[in-house]
Amino acid sequence: MKILIHARDMKLTKLERAKIERRLILILARYGARIDRLKVGFVGPRGSVHARFAIEVRMKPRLVRAEHSATDLFVALEHGVQRAARSVARAIAREGWWDETGVIAGPLGIASR
Repeated sequence: MKILIHARDMKLTKLERAKIERRLILILARYGARIDRLKVGFVGPRGSVHARFAIEVRMKPRLVRAEHSATDLFVALEHGVQRAARSVARAIAREGWWDETGVIAGPLGIASR
């Protein structure tokens, strides 16, 4: 899983980038074999007090996008990644993708046979 992190109108330190990458991997790890690339974007607050987070999850046959805005960068990250994980789970369930154990991951990551 390749992770690309972009920030506009703000600077991200190496520590912040590492924290973001760790959080993405932790939440989306169960879909790792199906995810080809994660493209993450942050837009700092300009006229408003909200920072915006957007994530694009490139899966083998499809693309999933999610966004969230909040006053804190990491709150926006947390909610946006959770939203993306739910969307990935729905996409997997809809397509009926099987993993190597023969289990389909359903909504909320609950497995069913």
